Amino acid sequence: MFLSGRGRSAWPNGFVGLTLAASLALAGALALPCGAAIAAETAGQTAVTKASAKVLKPRKGQKPTISGAAQDGQVLAATTGSWHGTAPFAFSYQWEACAKRRCRPIAGATEADYRADTEQLGHTLKVIVTAANSRGHTSAASKPTAAVVAGPPVSVGQPTVSGTPAPGETLEASTGEWAGTAPISYRYQWLSCPVLGECFAIAGATSSTYTVQALELASTIEVAVTASNAHGEASASSTKTVAVHAILPHLTQLPSIVGELLDGQLLKALVGAWTGTGPISYSYRWELCDQSGENCRSIAEALASGLQVVSDFVGKTLRVAVTATNEAGSTTAVSEPSTPVQALAPIDRGLPSIGGLLQDGQRLSALAGSWEGTGPLDYNYQWQLCDANGENCKSISEALASGLSLISSFVGKTLRVAVTATNEAGSTTAVSEPSTPVQALAPIDRGLPSITGLLRDGQSLAAQTGNWEGTGPLDYSYQWQLCDAAGVECKGISEALASGLSLISSFVGKTLRVAVTATNEAGSTTAVSPASTPVQALAPIDRGLPAIGGTLVDGQQLSASAGSWEGTGPLSYSYQWQLCNAAGVECKGIAEALGSGLPIRSGFVGKTLRVAVTATNEAGSATAVSEPSGSVRALAPSNAGLPSISGNLVDGQRLSALVGSWEGTGPLDYSYQWQLCNAAGVECKSIAEALASGLSLISGDVGRTLRVAVTASNEAGSATALSEPSTPVQALAPIDRVLPSITGLLRDGQRLAAQAGTWEGTGPLAYSYQWQLCDSKGEDCNAISEALAPSLALISGWIGKTVRVAVTASNEAGSTTALSPVSGSVAASPPSSTQAPSIEGAFEDGQTLTAETGSWSGTGPLDFTYAWELCNASGAECASLVGATEATLQLVSSDVGKTVRVTVTASNEAGSASATSPAGAPIVPAPPTNLAIPPITGALLVGATLSAGTGRWAGTTPMSFGYQWEACGTLGLSCTKIGGASEPTLKLSLEALGQTFRVQVTASNVAGTRSAHSLTTIAVVL
Repeated sequence: MFLSGRGRSAWPNGFVGLTLAASLALAGALALPCGAAIAAETAGQTAVTKASAKVLKPRKGQKPTISGAAQDGQVLAATTGSWHGTAPFAFSYQWEACAKRRCRPIAGATEADYRADTEQLGHTLKVIVTAANSRGHTSAASKPTAAVVAGPPVSVGQPTVSGTPAPGETLEASTGEWAGTAPISYRYQWLSCPVLGECFAIAGATSSTYTVQALELASTIEVAVTASNAHGEASASSTKTVAVHAILPHLTQLPSIVGELLDGQLLKALVGAWTGTGPISYSYRWELCDQSGENCRSIAEALASGLQVVSDFVGKTLRVAVTATNEAGSTTAVSEPSTPVQALAPIDRGLPSIGGLLQDGQRLSALAGSWEGTGPLDYNYQWQLCDANGENCKSISEALASGLSLISSFVGKTLRVAVTATNEAGSTTAVSEPSTPVQALAPIDRGLPSITGLLRDGQSLAAQTGNWEGTGPLDYSYQWQLCDAAGVECKGISEALASGLSLISSFVGKTLRVAVTATNEAGSTTAVSPASTPVQALAPIDRGLPAIGGTLVDGQQLSASAGSWEGTGPLSYSYQWQLCNAAGVECKGIAEALGSGLPIRSGFVGKTLRVAVTATNEAGSATAVSEPSGSVRALAPSNAGLPSISGNLVDGQRLSALVGSWEGTGPLDYSYQWQLCNAAGVECKSIAEALASGLSLISGDVGRTLRVAVTASNEAGSATALSEPSTPVQALAPIDRVLPSITGLLRDGQRLAAQAGTWEGTGPLAYSYQWQLCDSKGEDCNAISEALAPSLALISGWIGKTVRVAVTASNEAGSTTALSPVSGSVAASPPSSTQAPSIEGAFEDGQTLTAETGSWSGTGPLDFTYAWELCNASGAECASLVGATEATLQLVSSDVGKTVRVTVTASNEAGSASATSPAGAPIVPAPPTNLAIPPITGALLVGATLSAGTGRWAGTTPMSFGYQWEACGTLGLSCTKIGGASEPTLKLSLEALGQTFRVQVTASNVAGTRSAHSLTTIAVVL
């Protein structure tokens, strides 16, 4: 029997009969779990030692390795690596999570396999494998994995289904257990699995619960759970339920009867409450019992949920039997008997009413209304006369029959009738609603209305009422209607409510009729006249002559007003302009001058104009002519677009004056005067004799501006316009005579200088620069952004390429650009240290140091190599550490008290250079740190001996260990130290019976002391 901190575990059956040493060997071969293997090793140590004096402690060979993806939710597997020493070995494992060069044990992660979880995201993982034999144990660490990354969900525990698989019952799904990066969301899909078919998804069954349907009888149910996170999804299915089965209906509440137990009423059976597999159908059987609720018999054909009470039931009781049925069978339950059924006195269900025409001389009849009650029913009547509002009613003497003849004294009053129904159970009286008032005789038309008057636009018509009969006096009202030409499709004319009507132009072509309404106290009657003949239009009539508006000057626009006209609209107007002599006679039509406007042309000068306007409507046309206008005058010249100057404004060039745009009666004559102005275009003075349309520039004009005055003349006068000032006259632009050039060392980091070359042109000359980068052949050149100075600093990106410079010379006359020849290729610059390397990390045994490269100049990319050196405490007498050529260095116990430094070598295509860091602080020892708690081995029996292992520790060696055993209660609580129990072993006496034990192991080295407790054992037995 072996003991671990988690409790007692028995040997597998196959170990029975083996010696302890053989059992230990078999445990190693079968790779027993960590706690059991270590327990076996300790328990058998003494026996193995006696058996052989040549047992060698395990020594590390190849490091353990880790296989599998370093991803949240994935399982990593550790190999033991290879080991030297005396076999067999028992192996234990401790997984660690590492970050920033520090590793921490993962609680409970002591198996060969480990599933990464969210807590290790961003950490690397490694495994410490401890090999043990009877001589001792040794640990080895694997290389760290890559950093654990987020992963999709992984199922680690199957979903389950709870609930009864019966129709109408609700099943509930658990998600199962999942690994993977949180948050994880879950989806559900319930599946039905028929006996002879494949499982299929149940439509809409996607929540965590599902109510079983009747159609799934004999099928099994399972649920598929899909887990999703930001990195993917996975699905897992539950085991199938037992087959879905039906449950027989079971009564939980008796049926009952609702409704009034009265002759003629309708009773309703309530089924009560039932459980069982749905759907449950119900059938009914009504029974009639004696007054005490006994001697019941079925009522023929009373098999529905409702029952109409009849007179035969009066004085007896009722009950109902309800049978609930589903596919599992049927169950019947009977309600309690009702109270006895009562007889029904007459009840008014619909008021009496009055039939007939409510008009003097007519006969009315009383309708009894609607009644319920035990028959037969007898009816009596009493008529009542009321005021016009249906109030103050009085019985009419002797009016006791169902009919009543109206007389003149009833006119304007209302009537109602009281009906009394009587049977053996009693009497009930109901009164009708009051009638409407009794009416007199309404007007009657005996001759249609008619229309008189002239049917023409602008005339007035009169309505004749026609002949009428009826109770006087009669009042008349009118509504004129407008109809189409055929006298149909008539519509009332808004506000045309008088007996007369004035015709308007919109009525032309249409017909009219008039509706006359006669009214007396008995009501109103309307009669409509026959339609008239169509209304005629009124031809145009001139009431005011046309007129001419506008200025009578060449080039102006005249307009004609139509004058004033009468006649049926709409009126359309046409125009004809006429040209007359100065006296306004001998007028002739102007061809194509047919619009309301007329532009004056030069040919009209000295003559007069008039215009003829023709008005037209559907009734005809009429023409009126305006009075002649005054004489048309000529238009003096007027500038419409300024003169301008054309030509190249450079010394020695010839300019030309353009007259611009002019208006006025032609022909126009032009004269010129050139003016010389300052650079701003002001202080202008006429140039003597410069009176032609052209002007040659001279050197004295440079820097000044020009303008030209143009004078246009005709018979009406003259006008002068000045051009805008020109731009200043320019000097001669720069000319390149010798190309620019480049000086300087063509190497990364060096600075080149541009030489401008030799130039001619009006001074002073200003120079600007644009450097260009070209390929190795001096081609495919592109401007270098912001490289606009006379010098250029070379950078590493230009290595192997060439450069050239564009120099632009500028003066007041303009700019000219010249390009230098292309340079040779730019070369790389070798590395050079600008800041010494340094060392980062804690200078403590077991810690990892990292070399920082420092700062370097030189063409990139730079490659770095490292050489670590071990020095004395003062940082001198340094010697290389063999194999220490990585950027990091793991400190070991032999380094304590010494210092280290690192030499960093930078290399590029141009060469290499080295720099050495200062030595770090002296390396200090590391205090003990517990990595695996101490184990306890041995049988928990009175008289047996327990042994304590040290557990696993990190820290500077050598390390010594002390022990303190503690006794605890049966449940592992209230532990106290055992006096004198400070050895690795503890013999269990009779006093230990029922107690549990643990041990505190204290590790000590030069850096300090740390303690760790074992797990508590189970209770000691005999």
